[in-house]
Amino acid sequence: MSATQKFLRLPATEQRLLIQAVVLLGGIRVGLRLLPFRTMRSLVARLASSSLRAHGINRCSTDRLIRAVTKASRYVPGATCLTQALTAEVLLTHHGHPAHLRVGFAKAERGELEGHAWLESRGRIVVGGGEVSRFTRLTGMERGSI
Repeated sequence: MSATQKFLRLPATEQRLLIQAVVLLGGIRVGLRLLPFRTMRSLVARLASSSLRAHGINRCSTDRLIRAVTKASRYVPGATCLTQALTAEVLLTHHGHPAHLRVGFAKAERGELEGHAWLESRGRIVVGGGEVSRFTRLTGMERGSI
């Protein structure tokens, strides 16, 4: 079954969520290439803070939102860990869930610096898990602190 056929078989609410995730991923991906990170961080914070009540949106579960970001990232070229974490932050916060962006750096095997971003919600890593323990986390990445 093709990706289009799978998409068309999804309930309308899932289709909307997936489209929203693709659009956010793409926009954030482009924004990270064109704008300074501080500017992008500010834009993401504004997007995330828009109220559910003002838009009449139903609150989705964290797992459902993360699944949408994960699926959408397969269709957006260059959807890095940072792109996915920022997108998930917007969706989670917008739907009333806590979301905390984390960024860390580590030395790779050949000595070059390697960065990684992940998102935490309610004490668990929801995007970008894996080997985060090898990264030294930067502080001050929270919304509004940059």
